[in-house]
Amino acid sequence: MFTGNSQDPDPGQSCGLETNDGPCWRGTAGGGAIYSTGTASSLTIQGGVTFKGNYAKARNFGSGGGAIWAQGKLWIRNSADASANKPVFEGNWASISQPTAPATNKDIPTMLTGPATQVTAGGAGGAVFLMNNSTAFITGGDYRNNASGYLGGAIYTEESTTTYVGRAVAWENTAGHFGGGLWFCPSGNSAASKGGNIALFDNKVNDTLDANTDNRSTAGTQNKTAGSDLAIMNPYHKSRYRIRSNTFQLMDTWFTSRDSSTVDWYWDGTPSLYASGYQDKWLGGDADQSVSTYNGVDGHANRYDENSTNNVKIDITTADNHSVTTCLYYTYGRDQGNDGQIDATNINTQADCTGKGYYQDGFGNQGLALKADVTNATEKDNAQSTGQILISGNGARLSGGGFGSNGVVVFDSPYSMSWNKADANTKDLVTSSSTWKITTTNAQLEDRDDGEEKSPYMAPSMRPAQCQAGGTLPKTCWQKDEDDKTWSVTVTDNDPTRDNDNTIGAISIDNLAPGTYTLKETVPPTGYELNPTEYVFTIKAAGTDNTVPEQPKLSIQTGSDQLVGSDGRTIGDKPVTGVLQWKKISSTTKQTIDDSEWTITDTNGKTVNGYASIADNTGADGYQGKDQNKTAGLFEIKLDATGTQGLGPGDYKLVESKVPSGYWQPTTKEYPFTVQSESGTITATWTGTGMGMSGEIENTPTRVSWTKVDAGSHTAIGGAEWKLVRIKTVDGTPIGSDEQPAWTVLDCGSDQNGCTGQTDDKHPTDASGNRWADSDTTAGGFTLERLEPGTYKLTETKAPDGYTLAQVSYEFTIGHTETADVRIDLSAGANGMIPVTHPDEGGNLIANVRTVAALPFTGGMTERSMLAYGLLLAGAGAVVWMIGGRRRA
Repeated sequence: MFTGNSQDPDPGQSCGLETNDGPCWRGTAGGGAIYSTGTASSLTIQGGVTFKGNYAKARNFGSGGGAIWAQGKLWIRNSADASANKPVFEGNWASISQPTAPATNKDIPTMLTGPATQVTAGGAGGAVFLMNNSTAFITGGDYRNNASGYLGGAIYTEESTTTYVGRAVAWENTAGHFGGGLWFCPSGNSAASKGGNIALFDNKVNDTLDANTDNRSTAGTQNKTAGSDLAIMNPYHKSRYRIRSNTFQLMDTWFTSRDSSTVDWYWDGTPSLYASGYQDKWLGGDADQSVSTYNGVDGHANRYDENSTNNVKIDITTADNHSVTTCLYYTYGRDQGNDGQIDATNINTQADCTGKGYYQDGFGNQGLALKADVTNATEKDNAQSTGQILISGNGARLSGGGFGSNGVVVFDSPYSMSWNKADANTKDLVTSSSTWKITTTNAQLEDRDDGEEKSPYMAPSMRPAQCQAGGTLPKTCWQKDEDDKTWSVTVTDNDPTRDNDNTIGAISIDNLAPGTYTLKETVPPTGYELNPTEYVFTIKAAGTDNTVPEQPKLSIQTGSDQLVGSDGRTIGDKPVTGVLQWKKISSTTKQTIDDSEWTITDTNGKTVNGYASIADNTGADGYQGKDQNKTAGLFEIKLDATGTQGLGPGDYKLVESKVPSGYWQPTTKEYPFTVQSESGTITATWTGTGMGMSGEIENTPTRVSWTKVDAGSHTAIGGAEWKLVRIKTVDGTPIGSDEQPAWTVLDCGSDQNGCTGQTDDKHPTDASGNRWADSDTTAGGFTLERLEPGTYKLTETKAPDGYTLAQVSYEFTIGHTETADVRIDLSAGANGMIPVTHPDEGGNLIANVRTVAALPFTGGMTERSMLAYGLLLAGAGAVVWMIGGRRRA
């Protein structure tokens, strides 16, 4: 724990504001707790490390960081286990004097215990400051109630830096003038992943936070504020430094849901062409140079008003793949000045933004300021509970209440690779999913400098929960081959565990370490030939030249060149002829599933001779059926123009006659298609609508969920363990006690081993050797998928710490058809026990009472007892690594 540490050049003395000199007027200074300098330095903050009430008094360009001032390489990340403990930065500040806040902490007097209400001059980055020529990977942390007397209430990154930011949530932060949640300097740039890695909402701008009264709005107006949630300055102010334009990828989705819009964006005032957002009189400028706006003037957007019908919305549609890239430019720049820079008065940068598909309406000769209107309020809670980075209650005197930057910020889990799958003839994206295998070796991966073992994961702490567990890992996790040198992972288009792009035919993956990788298709889209080509791509570490990093392009390793288009990342497949193809996949993972059976009928429902039962050909010896594809879940039926050597021309229906084990029967079981023979070529075409129209047929896995809660508060409690036994078949037939399959169930949110399954085929009735995976990563929450339909008994075998074991069993039944909410209840005869609670919104709450300890007094037992409230101090995995120089300013 780092508390109350300081960078104070003259303790006890006032720094003063009248002249830009004195003990606090220092550049490249700060870091109340940690100062890591030098471009070769590396600093890692991981897990349950705490920074509270640290402060830095230096104020000048290149100064700040109430807790940390860093240069070189900076990692801030959560612990690399299922608990994902976050480093905490609370109540730190970068200012020449302690900011005004609602209250102080008696144990840490320098700690801000609530959002600052006024801040005087200071450095940037209330908690964290990143200096020039640096790279940062901020993939974790909880930043609250930090304050800056300059920019970036929680975090600030300087020019010539590149910062990757994981899944972040910023709310209830405040800036004095621009960008209450997020702000970019005139030279700042940004990109985002398809996952929409930052959620901004309920932030604000309030010029009374700024102690410089010269920067206040004219009475009765808001003409010195804009952009409650997001603001980007026009590059004009940096035109003398050859800064031409800046871009930002604006998305209407968050990482919580890639499929539908979560937020609408509205103009929220208009920063002026001349506004820098940072250089007021306390840094040698004035209010016009720093915080001027065009709010409501000459047709420019005014501040957002939730009660108005005249708010101006940014147009983002599903057709845009839920994102647009804004581009800010100027038609004339600044003069040379007296510091030896260029004369930009004749430079027009509009061409930088035209012809590139950028969204540019109204972005010339002004800044950008936006308000986020969340259309689905429940997603706020979802974002806060699942975000890797939490930024709240922070404040900056000028701009960037939560996060501010003068460099490049990539809202993406480093590093990413994207590619497309298209029809080789039409070059249009395919309409069904494909599956790929990516491989690399230790020799192809670059050496690491962050203390982690070499692996394809750039950030092991951001692995999916099921990939951090013991037991057999799913194929969607990177796995080492037996040679202990080769790594491989399976990626399926639209599988949310790996693919960040919800568009069929477009695949995007992240968290790739620098190195060279091989990409090969293993399952083609339905109706296409398998592409045998092997492709190679190389992930390179980010630079610090203030340009947005580009994703790598593919090159051919073996096979023919089937790249189409001009982006270097679109792979073509050739349509098949002479066969009917379909694919059986999971509706949740989009991966193929085996064990289904099919019938082909005519349009009247009469079975076509020879096609009464089409079993899945999995490549086993002795297969005698019609399926020519030996891959489980993929089907291929031969066509023949005469109908003697295969299915002949005509109109047909494909009927699912047997559902894979562990899946519900779909409501649609018939899929029409037509076989045609023209000019010697015979083809099959799906003619239905909805599911199956592309030959990709989904089944939904069975699913049952419950939550272990405190009996009094009904809040979730983690750590319970269970025994699960299948006691009846789906038709209600009891299963003999010596034949009942049994499993252990562990809480994935508390024990990462619970996130994966384990099977002992020789002893299926022994729960100790078998484990059913819990797919709910929240502590106390349980979700079991792919259980075979039937009736099950659930018995708690270990209660959460501090709670009494429930001496009772529960039962539930999974039927043939999908049920939105499988109900769990006490087993018959369990009278007098706490019943399962079923909230109106659905679910099953199974309660435990706290452990009761009887406390005897002298003279014998009393009738009173006390609840023993146990306190568990779990190891937080706190780590601080630092390589390089350290000095105090």
